[in-house]
Amino acid sequence: MKTNNPQQSDQDRTDYIISQFLPPNFRTMQDISDELGISKQRVHQILKSNNIKANDGGKKLKIKLSKAQKKINNKQKRQRSILRQYGCTEKEALMINGGKPLNTVGTPAYKYKCYCHNLNKKDIDCNLSFPEWYSVWQKSGKYGQMKPGRGGYSLVRKDTSAPASVGNVEVMESHKVRRHG
Repeated sequence: MKTNNPQQSDQDRTDYIISQFLPPNFRTMQDISDELGISKQRVHQILKSNNIKANDGGKKLKIKLSKAQKKINNKQKRQRSILRQYGCTEKEALMINGGKPLNTVGTPAYKYKCYCHNLNKKDIDCNLSFPEWYSVWQKSGKYGQMKPGRGGYSLVRKDTSAPASVGNVEVMESHKVRRHG
């Protein structure tokens, strides 16, 4: 857009400056002033007279929106990761976990991850979600006694040739568990 066009009105120039400064263009006041052959201060004055602040557009807003989008993307990525690892939403996992961070040692989420990890080390699939795993323990009434050896209880597969799944696991006294390599 050229400013030396006699047909161009001040309103057209003002509209153009505003359109270039605000989304989706996000141009800086300096870029606009260089293009139009006017001072950066004049661009600022035009924007200000239209109740547009420096933070409403240009590079600052673009950076602000970019940071906000990154936060959203990171949150969505975290949600997908939790869904993949725990088989439930973060909200559901935190509720089961008593509101504690999911990687806190000794919490249900931590014990669930250890259970799945130990199965995977033996090339056994864990087809139990965290809520399913926790439900099996809660229904048994033995969650507080989960530990290896005498006096403790373990979650075992009924059919050792099949993956750990809701219909194929039970809570059993640990000393009665036949260990499989």
